[in-house]
This record gives sequence, C-alpha cells and structure tokens, in this order.
Amino acid sequence: MMNKKRDVLIQVDLDKCVGCWKCIERCHHNVLAKVELPLQKYIVVDSAENCIGCLHCMSVCRYQAIRVVRSR
Repeated sequence: MMNKKRDVLIQVDLDKCVGCWKCIERCHHNVLAKVELPLQKYIVVDSAENCIGCLHCMSVCRYQAIRVVRSR
C-alpha cells in the first residue's frame, strides 16, 4: 500500500510475524492492525495512508517481519 504524501510502502511478512504486537504499540499513527484467529495471530497494514515513514514499527520487530520501502 502506498502513501502518496511520502511515497512509503509498508510490507508485512506473515511467515515471520508472530503477533507480539510490539509494532502496533510503537506506531502512534494507527497504520497496523491485529488479526487474531484461533490458532494464529499476526499484523496487517490497515491504514497505509497514515504512515509517515518513521521506521519505528520496523525497529521494534525482533522477527524482521516488517519492511518499509521508499519508492524512487
């Protein structure tokens, strides 16, 4: 999902995400959302337009499940 203001693309690797929610706690812009299923939990990009490209979500992810890419 692309943020037109800052050309930021956020990607979540669902194979790596363990649903610890640290990224959601760190993001103050409500970009990410929780998905909780009976046997699985993970995050998804919910509001990409709110992303300012601060990289805080990526910096707290111990599992390297979040990748932020700036377009050229």
